[in-house]
Amino acid sequence: MPTTAGSDVFRRRYSGSVAFLVGLLLFFLPFVVIKCNNTPYAENTGLGLAFGTNYQVTAQKQLPDILQNNKGKEVNKEEEKGKLYVMALVALLAGVAGLLFSLSKTRSSSSVSSLMGVLAAVCLIVVMFQINSDVKRNSGGNVTGDISNNIKVTASYTVWYFIAIASFLAAAFFSYKRGDLSASAGTDPLPKADREEMAKPPDGW
Repeated sequence: MPTTAGSDVFRRRYSGSVAFLVGLLLFFLPFVVIKCNNTPYAENTGLGLAFGTNYQVTAQKQLPDILQNNKGKEVNKEEEKGKLYVMALVALLAGVAGLLFSLSKTRSSSSVSSLMGVLAAVCLIVVMFQINSDVKRNSGGNVTGDISNNIKVTASYTVWYFIAIASFLAAAFFSYKRGDLSASAGTDPLPKADREEMAKPPDGW
């Protein structure tokens, strides 16, 4: 069966593995940034979302003036506390499982790794909606007093977050294509040289 350069890339086991690895490594980088009145306040990594670690305050000096001038009032630090997002943890575990299955040589492993890639990407997308919901629900309790009405808390997502989703989707695609091409090759398991050798008449004919 003739192959093209593109199909050779899909056949290679490491194509999907590299994509899974990239997606997993991106969990070490910031995924979400919490902003107060469009000013970055705190951020958290993919691992922080998956394990519920606290947000890292990026720059206290850059807080809105209304907070800087409110030193006499208590400011609730609730937005610094982390929350374990189960979907982020599932995405991380699915990425690890997809990486392991992508390294396997069995045909069924391609289907499993492809499924894991899609699952990881979908879970990360769900996390975005969960964070947006949490920020919207808790934005009114960030500070005490009348200034709470003047503070707008929002969540924005870094380029690393979106690249992680794209990496898992790419890994799923590579794994699917590798399994599909392997199945097609399985219908004609004999190499061309072996088929020609079998086609030759026996000696003495």
